[in-house]
Amino acid sequence: MKWRRWKKSQKKLVIISISIAVFLILAVVIVQASIGPVMDEVAVIYSKNTASQIIESAIYQIMEEMDTSYSDFVVLEKDESGKVQALKTNVIAVNTLKSKASLLILEKLQDEDVGQFKIPFGTLTGSNLLSGMGPNVTIRLVPAGSVVSTAENNFTSAGINQTRHQIMLKVEVTLKAVLPTSTVETKVENTVCIAETVIVGDVPNVYGELSGKNNGP
Repeated sequence: MKWRRWKKSQKKLVIISISIAVFLILAVVIVQASIGPVMDEVAVIYSKNTASQIIESAIYQIMEEMDTSYSDFVVLEKDESGKVQALKTNVIAVNTLKSKASLLILEKLQDEDVGQFKIPFGTLTGSNLLSGMGPNVTIRLVPAGSVVSTAENNFTSAGINQTRHQIMLKVEVTLKAVLPTSTVETKVENTVCIAETVIVGDVPNVYGELSGKNNGP
């Protein structure tokens, strides 16, 4: 008799356990379906901000290590009166910086202490009321391709008879933001000035074009 009661109670426990498991699974599915897209969108925004900071810090770190200045990348040719006649770019120096920066960016993205961050669950829901609340959700950034960097000349007015010349390094990288329930792919772009000077007088029509793209490993 006792054995039958025990057997019935065990069956009830199994049924209750299965019911709870099914309920939890359904709850997760419902939550994922309702706020999943919002979570992905918020995750992409935070991923882009984090990746942009990583890209910028990596470029500045390489520039500091190389101890670069404008004259390392560009030579201004002047006539006897001191007027700038041409700009010549040191392509080797630019490419060296691009290659080193691309490698460091990949290293930082693959570093668990750098390439991941935590966001409160409430923030991921997109609700202003729940923002900053709930347990932290870890988001891991994983490179989904090579780092592509492009160097460009940029000329802007810096005042009367003065022109600012900048060498801008544009970096593009495709990332996967890995969440506990999904993975979102996003493309991140950031542009950093690696050299700058002000040219007095007319801007010369002759200057060496910076080399095209550099694909990181």
